[in-house]
Amino acid sequence: MLNSFFQFVEADDSDSLILAATNQLEVLDPAVFRPFDDVIRYGVPTADAAEELIRNALNVFTTNGDDWTEVRRACDGLSCAEIARACTEATTGPVLTDL
Repeated sequence: MLNSFFQFVEADDSDSLILAATNQLEVLDPAVFRPFDDVIRYGVPTADAAEELIRNALNVFTTNGDDWTEVRRACDGLSCAEIARACTEATTGPVLTDL
């Protein structure tokens, strides 16, 4: 399968951008990254980055004066996607329930 992937990527002569993403890095052969010009790795956010992400996601809601200690602790080990999903569910769940 890896050889087929390489052939597909190498055969592409278009001006297209080929983008690949995975959350299963440990199961991939490191060779899979060779045809790409850049590889960007994202780790879990720091507590400061998690708080900033939440504040941005909830910017239409009043969050000033809230105690962020427990929120920051709850985000420990979560990815940016998981935190963003939690924000979306926290804000849309109550609205959809009231309909």
